[in-house]
Amino acid sequence: MDILSNVVEKFIDCLIQPVVQEIGYLVYYESNIRSLDNESQKLENIRSGVQLGVVAARRNLQVISPNVEAWFTSVNKTTADVEGVMQGRAEVERGCFYVWCPNLKSCYLLSRRANRIELAVLGLQTEGNNYVDFAYPAPPAVEIEAIPINNGEEFDSRKLKEEEVMAALRDERFTIIGIWGMGGVGKTHWLRK
Repeated sequence: MDILSNVVEKFIDCLIQPVVQEIGYLVYYESNIRSLDNESQKLENIRSGVQLGVVAARRNLQVISPNVEAWFTSVNKTTADVEGVMQGRAEVERGCFYVWCPNLKSCYLLSRRANRIELAVLGLQTEGNNYVDFAYPAPPAVEIEAIPINNGEEFDSRKLKEEEVMAALRDERFTIIGIWGMGGVGKTHWLRK
């Protein structure tokens, strides 16, 4: 009896369940299409969020991970597949007397395709939700070298200006001398000398 129950169990697993699954594509046609539409809307929302993060990262001069770029490509392809299913749905529903006698083969194929695309959409949703840090700082375009500190050598233009200021200090006609310029050019150091 155990052998017979094992055989019947294997028979059910191998033959009956796949047939029931295939018939389920027909029975759950509307449900599969509606579910695909809902999940694709969720994917579009996730895509918008990731896109905002990408724009912000690019604005901060960060490099976007190749995985994120590949994800966007997959989302675009899957979105095109969803649009194809929705167009096919419109064609099926325009069939004989507006759904009074639907084309069963078209409904079956469309429902099956919608189910498979929905699995891909769910995978992309999960992957998109996992993108928290998807950018990294860009490497510097040019190697930055430190500017050597001036080790006591003076520029000719500075010597000329120094001589003009010293001459003005010796001249009795000048009562005030002003030195101005950008910060960090050495005005205070020059006056101390």
